[in-house]
Amino acid sequence: MDNAFDFLALLNHWSFVPKIWIILGIILIIADLLIGLNYILIPFGIACFFTSGLVAINSSEFLYELSMNNEFVYNYLNLESWHDILYWYAALSIISVLLLRFFTRGRTKDPDINQY
Repeated sequence: MDNAFDFLALLNHWSFVPKIWIILGIILIIADLLIGLNYILIPFGIACFFTSGLVAINSSEFLYELSMNNEFVYNYLNLESWHDILYWYAALSIISVLLLRFFTRGRTKDPDINQY
């Protein structure tokens, strides 16, 4: 039981370090390009970069100054534990997948040789 609490404390600590999210994003993008996964991991790497920015904003005084005027912003941008960051990462991943599909959907105009 003690090991589970140690793991959660470790996860809570490292998830609030923006550099970790940047490193994870770079690893995901490089892995996608080297392995040839047909751009599957790139949106998740982009979401890591946005999560890094969100964690950096949360750890600065900017969020505190912004939340003094607007309680709505404070309630949704205040990250208290690792699962809050994971929720934001999941939402940003979905948004980046949808945006990447939107921008790359109609790129090929060449007729397919298999269409009769």
